[in-house]
Parts: sequence; C-alpha cells; structure tokens
Amino acid sequence: QEAIAFLENIKNVLKYSGVSDCKMEEGSIRCDVNLSLKKIGDDKLGTRTEMKNLNSFKSAYKAMQYEIKRQSEILSGGGKVLQETRRWDDNSGKSYSMRSKEDAQDYRYFPDPDLVPLILNDDYINEIKSKLPELPAQKIERYTQKYKLSAYDAQVLTADSEIAEFFDQCCNDYGNKKALANWIMGDIMRKIKEQNESSIIIPIKPAGFIKLLNMYDDKTISQNAARVVLDKMWEGGGQPLQIVEKLGLKQISDTDELLNMVKDIIKNNPKPAEDYKQGNKKAIAFFVGQIMKATKGKANPQTLNELLIKELE
Repeated sequence: QEAIAFLENIKNVLKYSGVSDCKMEEGSIRCDVNLSLKKIGDDKLGTRTEMKNLNSFKSAYKAMQYEIKRQSEILSGGGKVLQETRRWDDNSGKSYSMRSKEDAQDYRYFPDPDLVPLILNDDYINEIKSKLPELPAQKIERYTQKYKLSAYDAQVLTADSEIAEFFDQCCNDYGNKKALANWIMGDIMRKIKEQNESSIIIPIKPAGFIKLLNMYDDKTISQNAARVVLDKMWEGGGQPLQIVEKLGLKQISDTDELLNMVKDIIKNNPKPAEDYKQGNKKAIAFFVGQIMKATKGKANPQTLNELLIKELE
C-alpha cells in the first residue's frame, strides 16, 4: 500500500507539472516491480526479481502480493530465488519467467561519446522550480489551511488535476467551499464515473455550475431538481436557468400559495390531523406526501413543514 501511495504521488507530480498525461494504459508512463525478501532477523535482503508488463497501479499491487507469496514459498521450502526478469499476466494473476538477470557489471556500461555530460547548476534548478505550478501537496495544504477542508476532502479533490482545476475555478465565485467540495466529490465525480473514460472530462463550465449551486442555495430549486439540471447540463442541455424553466423545476416557495394548500389538505383529512394533535407527530408525513404529490415535488420542504406544524398546532 505504501508503494502504491508513492507511485500515485509521483504520477500526480508528473501530471500537475505537465511532464506527462500519465495514461499508463497507453504507455505514457510505466512502472516495474523489483522485489526481494529477507528472513526476520537478517540484515541483508535476498535475491531480487524484476517484473514487467504492468499497465496500472492495480496490477502493480497484485503483482507485489503475488511475488511476495511466490518468493516466500520458495524460501520456506529451502529453495533459492533466481535473479530474473518476469512478465506479469493480469488476466491469470500470475507472473512468468522471461530471462535471467545479469548483474550491473555484466552489462559492460561505458560512456557514449555522442552524449555530452549535462551539468545542472543551482541557478538552472531554481529557475525551473520557480516555473512549477502548484503541486498536489501544496494544494492539500491550501485547501486544509485556507478553506478549512478536511485532509480527506483535500486528498480526494487533488487526486486528479482536472478535478482540482475545476474546484479552484469554482472557488473564485463561490463562498461555501465545503458545500462546493461536497457537490464535486458527490455529483460531479458520479458523472465522471458514469462516463467510464480513461481521461477525466468535465463538459460543464465552472460559471454554469456556480449558477446551478446558487439556484439551489436560494431555494429556487430542490436538491433533486438540481441533480436533474446537472444531468441535462452534462449532456449539453444549456444553461441552468433555461433548463429549470423548460422542465418546470422551480420550487414553490410562495407562502400564501402553500398555506392555502395546507389548509385544504388538513380540512379534507381530519383523521391524520387529529392523530397529530393527539401526539402522533409522524402523522405530518402524510400531509407532506400529499402536497408533494400535488405539486410534483416542487413544494419547498422547509416552508411546507413550517406551515403544516403551525396550522396543525
């Protein structure tokens, strides 16, 4: 698990800094697993094997576990681990020997006269450092310190640069960072997962998403309606206000309109009303359900509950 966390960290640094798109399945980056064991109490590690053909960190994790088990069984049986290169087969969940592995001296390394030495001085290194974008660890620190997000939320938001960039752009025009994080980690990531694509694509603009959240915050639409609007926006359905008006999703928050409905429903259903007055507070759910059904879910729940309690009591 530590090895995979380490690999994920390197991948994020490479991706954030624009070195690579880090699509392992397309060969943009690779990793091999080099593994060796030692008996408890021994100081020196045993013979190392190298495993290739890993096209995901999930495969790397499985390959590590397999190789630990394979080497353990060999050593426990009194055998000797061969220094070799092995090929990982993800379908079978096994590795197979490819070729024996020479020691470094057997490769006969020597300088290439066509490749001149490259000297990286401190000035050059500092210049590159100054041009680096904000990296994941720095973002996590900013999200937790400045925005007061939990370490977990910050890690989820920074796990992919596209999501972090979308969050940062939204932050410019939206004050409630925790609520924003919840919407992105919940509904935006749900939509990304439904795409089932290797690359993360967010087809909506931050400005449009903020307009949607503002409509939910000011109770123009309910949470369920907001999710319907988000789905339509994701499909290229236009701006949130247009979608709300087209689908008739605005909440009914008009107190007078709801009050008339409340009075009528109580008058026409004396038995549940009497149950409520006798102490059965759950009876209110009947009235909520009836009005929600009549308004097709558009009644503002908070306003509705307040009016019902006031009238019933």
